[in-house]
Amino acid sequence: SSPPGSFDDPRELLLYLLLGLVAVAAGLLFVEILTRVGQLKETYRFPDWTRPLAAGITVAAIGLLDDRALGTGQSFISELMRIGDSNSIGDLVWWTLPILAIFKMVTNALTRSGGGSAGTFMPSLFIGATLGTALAIGIEPIWFHDLQPGSYAMVGMAATFAAVARAPLTAIMMVFEITGNYALVLPLMLAASLASFIADRIHPDS
Repeated sequence: SSPPGSFDDPRELLLYLLLGLVAVAAGLLFVEILTRVGQLKETYRFPDWTRPLAAGITVAAIGLLDDRALGTGQSFISELMRIGDSNSIGDLVWWTLPILAIFKMVTNALTRSGGGSAGTFMPSLFIGATLGTALAIGIEPIWFHDLQPGSYAMVGMAATFAAVARAPLTAIMMVFEITGNYALVLPLMLAASLASFIADRIHPDS
């Protein structure tokens, strides 16, 4: 089978289009969670010092469920991008990855709301990588040939960041910089541009 970061079957463009739509849903959900959790500061009825405490305890509780939702997630992203075929997936179950993506959205929003330091760049990449991998692993049993989850992780990263930041060209170039691989240029352009275009029309704020 082909290594991660390869694209050699035009039929897969349908899956990358689907991944672009998944990225739109994930990006908009992330923005909505950030907005809603941020608004809790205005309705919080307890002393200010309890807000970071409550946020920290909640983030820690999520970390006990799955500590991959904590920190930048860079090592886990690298692990997902290295998945080359079904033999290297190990015990990774596809439906656990969307749950992990939601955990990351919540922990990021709570950290920001609690006064901690957290951006949206790495969380967007983490969310996109997990959802791209989940899509490939979930669909592979009914697809025409073996899929490369690592490739879908890469494209998912760009598409989700494009949906969140509305910067598709930045997202595409960012993945090029990270991977040094230009084989996925067509899927990257397709998924990231579609995600940015649709997200901008559904929700005007990045």
